[in-house]
Amino acid sequence: MDIPTEPFNLNKLGDMCLAIKDEHDVHRCQGYIQDYFYHTFHGIFFYNIDSLQFNVIDEKNIRQYLPDGLVGRYLPASAPEKVKIWKARQWFQNHVFDRYQFVTKLNAPPIDFVKKTINMMGRLKFGDLDSSKYDDCSDQTKKAVEMMLSHLKEVWCSGNEEQYEYVLTWLSCLGRRKVKSALYLQSLEQTGKSLVVEFLKGHVFGKSIVSMTDDIESISKYTQSFEGKILVNINEMPCVSTGQFMQVMNKLKTLITDSTFIARAMYQQGRETENTFNLILTSNNDAIGVSTTNNKRYKMLDVSNARIGDHKYFNSLCKAAMNDSAGRAFFLWLKERYQQYGKYFNADKFPKTLAFKDKINEKLNPLYRFIKFKFIKKGKGLDMALPEIYSRFQKSTYAAESRQEKTKIKVSKELQQIRPIQYTRKDYTMSNGKVTKCYFYKASYKDLFDEFTKQGWIHEVDNIEYDDETDDDSDDETDDGSDETDDDPPLADSSSESAEPPPELDIAALDRAATAAPHKDDPLSVMFSLGVTNI
Repeated sequence: MDIPTEPFNLNKLGDMCLAIKDEHDVHRCQGYIQDYFYHTFHGIFFYNIDSLQFNVIDEKNIRQYLPDGLVGRYLPASAPEKVKIWKARQWFQNHVFDRYQFVTKLNAPPIDFVKKTINMMGRLKFGDLDSSKYDDCSDQTKKAVEMMLSHLKEVWCSGNEEQYEYVLTWLSCLGRRKVKSALYLQSLEQTGKSLVVEFLKGHVFGKSIVSMTDDIESISKYTQSFEGKILVNINEMPCVSTGQFMQVMNKLKTLITDSTFIARAMYQQGRETENTFNLILTSNNDAIGVSTTNNKRYKMLDVSNARIGDHKYFNSLCKAAMNDSAGRAFFLWLKERYQQYGKYFNADKFPKTLAFKDKINEKLNPLYRFIKFKFIKKGKGLDMALPEIYSRFQKSTYAAESRQEKTKIKVSKELQQIRPIQYTRKDYTMSNGKVTKCYFYKASYKDLFDEFTKQGWIHEVDNIEYDDETDDDSDDETDDGSDETDDDPPLADSSSESAEPPPELDIAALDRAATAAPHKDDPLSVMFSLGVTNI
């Protein structure tokens, strides 16, 4: 048998069946079928030449591929006096075939007839181009690559050099190593964030190993299409219900970090297979929630909206770069980038972007918000017993933000997860005079401020800045927290609700009044004549 190079042709097979005259012709028909259909312990797989992929087939639907009309008649050599009828589908269903195993190896042949394997991973659009170098590309092609790189920096990273360098190395790892972090790009529509992924799929790596989908079920249920890919883009990721959100987030966790995943097609049993792809998530919506427990998985870029509606820019970029010549050069550029930086790439070393700070602070643990505003904001360190911390937290509005009521055990564990906080177990005198053992937690104002800043838990709108002259680790607030204000600091100064806003000044009226006023040289006389008293 040979690896097919042309798409499966039902008409061709039908003509071969009609032309059957002997057993040799029958074997030709059988060989043609076996070139495209492979039995495994997980079902029958069809080799699709158009997509260079293996598609699982439900045995109940085999009639769609091998219909009733595929019949041949001949006189066998052993009994030439009796006509024998050969039916393609009946033979396929009743014959005992070798079982093929799965492999996922980039650029390997799709089928190994000797080892009895089918390769679920496609081939790179340009192979591996071992001897080719980026410097050998034409100046015009290099200019197109530079335009795409400039787009990456300007739009994906808002011009931030540190984000840009991270993204370039992350992209260079595609097809070469699994990166256990996903790029997340959220912006308004038509910023050009998906243009790069389309370029990678159509002109750099190839359609058979890059997947773009906006189907939520392809994440939560039917993940077969991800098998053998080097890049999966969840495009225009939608907002979903709370139940779906948790399901999707849990599924994304395994797809991003695990070395294997369950590949499942509709109406088929799932099977475990190698996870070979990296993930890029793009959305116009607030689709991903980031917390202190999952933030390392999502690298949130500061996407720029500056190019929205700039048709001249996008026309110029697409004309220059959206072609195979630029794609081939970009592939070589990434390959050389990987050799220099990608082999030792630390995916956790990512800057705290504005997008990340927005997300993490929106979902920040209520206990950490309590510490941020009740201690760090006030220039205070923490030196307190667990019962006191727990009591003050429970009396604050932050406790109501928790989805589930926090027990003392939960509060204790979460406090211990803040690195600079030290804790010891010692005697504590309760309000009734009884002495008992409990945990005491301690951290200086500076250490708390530094840790919250490092983790991105202090946002610019919090108006929290370190004051080295205010390092008061004492706590002089009352036990019941009655002097605390549970509301977050306002984003801007505001007047009370009862205060009446000043009247809007009419500049033209001022000019007229200034001319007619008895004391026209006195600006206050002019304003009072117009009834302006709230100055």
